[in-house]
Amino acid sequence: MHKNVKLLKSLPMVFYAITIIINIHILNSQEYYPLNQEIHLRIDRELSLNKSTVHTSFRPLLSDKTAKIFHYDSLLIPNAKPVLENRSWAARKLLSQNFIIIDSNNFKIYIDPIFEFNLGKENNDNLFINSRGININAKIYKNLWIYSGFIETQARYPSYVTSFIQKYGVAPGQDIVKDFKENAYDYTIAYGSVSYSPFKFLNIQTGQGKHFIGDGYRSLFLSDNSFQYPYLKFTANYENFQYVSMATLMQNISTKNIVWARRPWESPFIKKPVSFNYLTYNLKYKLQLGLFEGIVYKSPPDKVLSLKYFNPIILTRSIKYTLDGENNTVIGLNIKYQPFNKITLYGQLVIDDIKISRIGKGDSKNRTGFQAGLKIFDPFKIKNLIILEEFNQVRPYTYTHEFSRQTYTAYNQAIAHPLGANFNEYISIIDYRYKRWHANFKMIFANYGEDNPNQDWGQNIFKSDYYIHIEDPSTGIYTGQGKYTGIYYYSLKASYVLNPKTNLNISCGYNSRTKKYLYENNEISSYYFISISTNLFNQYLDF
Repeated sequence: MHKNVKLLKSLPMVFYAITIIINIHILNSQEYYPLNQEIHLRIDRELSLNKSTVHTSFRPLLSDKTAKIFHYDSLLIPNAKPVLENRSWAARKLLSQNFIIIDSNNFKIYIDPIFEFNLGKENNDNLFINSRGININAKIYKNLWIYSGFIETQARYPSYVTSFIQKYGVAPGQDIVKDFKENAYDYTIAYGSVSYSPFKFLNIQTGQGKHFIGDGYRSLFLSDNSFQYPYLKFTANYENFQYVSMATLMQNISTKNIVWARRPWESPFIKKPVSFNYLTYNLKYKLQLGLFEGIVYKSPPDKVLSLKYFNPIILTRSIKYTLDGENNTVIGLNIKYQPFNKITLYGQLVIDDIKISRIGKGDSKNRTGFQAGLKIFDPFKIKNLIILEEFNQVRPYTYTHEFSRQTYTAYNQAIAHPLGANFNEYISIIDYRYKRWHANFKMIFANYGEDNPNQDWGQNIFKSDYYIHIEDPSTGIYTGQGKYTGIYYYSLKASYVLNPKTNLNISCGYNSRTKKYLYENNEISSYYFISISTNLFNQYLDF
């Protein structure tokens, strides 16, 4: 069994080596944009104003689809004066160019240091983030794109994030941590991928990374909330259709009281095969519809991991085994509609399990969620201003499964929404750019029902749903049941963008988070910070 696990883990790299050797003469370069919410807000604006038919809901996006619509640098520093080539080497490297550029007839390599040096203050506690790494982009023979990087971090986080780390054993969105000094942590991440197209209509990617499905700030299908995972992804385009099939190998990790196992063989640390299929259709530029399927497969240690788990045909396994079968299956609908060029409506409907005859009767088997959102570009005739408003709701026990190792999680984190299930959430974001200046305000209100001792109210998606400690689970189940918990989160950040190649910026800001209970004292965390960073990735601390 262990040999098969190792073989499956090595498949992306084996596949990568073979395709380089065999197909290098027919490939087309495929660079993709950083998976960063602020950058994707800007991409959404440009695509909307230009009436684009690019499929936008499976991220990161490939640049070949957008290169003719906008220039990437102008997203982050709109209307700024270009840095002239006759400026000094230091000025060009700081403000407009990659740090190292190796350019020959056969290849180009771009190498950049990536880092975050962040100092903050929460009450009398000093906070810091010290991240250093390297990011490499290589374009070989003008037709193959390779992307790779490595980051090492030491950090002391705000008190509520420290509590999260102590409970789950990982930093939000990151790897398992090691202790570093007093109440600080150390962790490392590595990522990489190769992207190519053997035919005009087909793109193939493989590597270690994250993805996001949806058009909003949150995703109820798949988000970049958890840690990186190995993957193999195929994307096919035909006229107005796009089809994505992705096979991954995710992992649970052992932390006391997080992964609760009903069976002795449900050992943590064992990897679980997960597949995602996603079909989208564009009706011109006005309407995009998406059909989603995600499956966490049953694969106990006495079974052999096999490629048979990765069925690329959407809904065939869901129909054959049903949503309530041995696999943890989640299906959903995604929609994006543009009634006007400067307004985008979007939403998602996710279904983990459903009993049609019991809809509206509070049955615990009706495990669904929805998202409704709005983006306004350039409101009040203020160019480069973006407003996002979003609401998310997920019913209790959604994403759970009878076997805890098959829950919709990885590395002790949700792979969809960071709050798990049994919650309501409202998000408001205001984002503005003027030349190299950038301001971002975020406000999040959420409430959910925490568990009481010996009572599973459906928010903790790591638990097995075999024992639902409710007298009658077929009725009276509602979103927010259990111990009332409210989250009030505010953040304000002002930045000056130095170099758009790595989103290098100097920032200062203020974050405030209050966790409220009905009959207990509130938990309050407020802190100021100043930083200089290459902001390419999301780390969600707004939970």
